[in-house]
Amino acid sequence: SYYKIPVDYEIKGNFLGFIKFKRAVARSKKMLNFDKETISIVQNDATGAIVARGELTIVGLPNDFF
Repeated sequence: SYYKIPVDYEIKGNFLGFIKFKRAVARSKKMLNFDKETISIVQNDATGAIVARGELTIVGLPNDFF
């Protein structure tokens, strides 16, 4: 048996910051699955800001969490 822990997230910033987030998640020792994700451009923002929303699931065996 294993545990699945869903996590909702929202990131606001520039695309480079979003890429850094994804890289940090990929380097994690935990098994993470991105279940849903949408990326939207913030309208009328001169900096090119984005908003990324989604859900990821942390998967692990019972002794992984305690």
